[in-house]
Amino acid sequence: MPSPNKQLRLIDIIERINKFPDDIFLNIYHDLDSDENISPDSPPIIKMAYAYALHIVVGGLFLQGIFVKDNFHEASSIVNNIQIAPEQKTTQFKKEAAQQTNELLHSYDTRLCNETNSTIIKMARFHAAMNYESVISRVQKVKEKINAKRMNKIDEVPPMTIQNKQLRLIDVIKKVYNQPEGIFANINNDLNESITMDHPPIIKMAYAYARRTAAAGLFLQGVFDREAYEHASRMFKVYQQQTGHTVEFQEEAAQQSNELFSSYDLRLDKEITKFITSMVEHGQTPEQYDGVNYFTYDSIISKVHRAIYKQQ
Repeated sequence: MPSPNKQLRLIDIIERINKFPDDIFLNIYHDLDSDENISPDSPPIIKMAYAYALHIVVGGLFLQGIFVKDNFHEASSIVNNIQIAPEQKTTQFKKEAAQQTNELLHSYDTRLCNETNSTIIKMARFHAAMNYESVISRVQKVKEKINAKRMNKIDEVPPMTIQNKQLRLIDVIKKVYNQPEGIFANINNDLNESITMDHPPIIKMAYAYARRTAAAGLFLQGVFDREAYEHASRMFKVYQQQTGHTVEFQEEAAQQSNELFSSYDLRLDKEITKFITSMVEHGQTPEQYDGVNYFTYDSIISKVHRAIYKQQ
């Protein structure tokens, strides 16, 4: 326990039992789940830090395949519905709670730093099943991809056709995802699963337009942070340099991207997608990402509609 003059922190009250020495997420979960650690009388900052820690650990266990998606959603709900007075939930309060969470997790494994923990939450929203070491390894790779400026040179290949019709982006995207974060997340994942280096330049450029717009939408929701959006924006610029600079080529690629978005939701027309991307690209909206909460897809579309209406 801390000295009388030191504020109580989450790390001070978690009793280490080490019941599962071979799996750190299970270990932390068991320690957090003890009835002796957290009570209704615990200070608000401890409750918030506990909820954040539980969310991350359950996300890790979901990635390992030990927990199911409903467990992860339940942990998300605990964060969103924790009984703390609204006036106390300031930005500084949330930052301090997150810092205490990271401090606790880092004490179990030094690889569980702030960036790793945030990435675990993002990955848990997009599902995979691995053991603990594989989760950490995968997280490290995701972090490297986000931070690196990389893209192999795209070679020109003959156009692919479907029954004498020129192939379009909408023809190659397999719509398989149904994410709780909504349509932007579905589009982002479907794009990543469907595009290969063998596709012709127009498909790759249309993909880059669509990927940037989907990332902008996810940024507005708070699912992506600024760096995740910037990665998609950098990829877009690389594709522009390597595929074609003509106005006609770029217009056709943008049109194919708009066609794809409208096929997911008729509200995602050219005006909406252009406004969303422009707003994020030019820094006209603050970052909402906190590693835990996010806005619903429909709420963002409504806000964008209202913003466009005000400008008219």
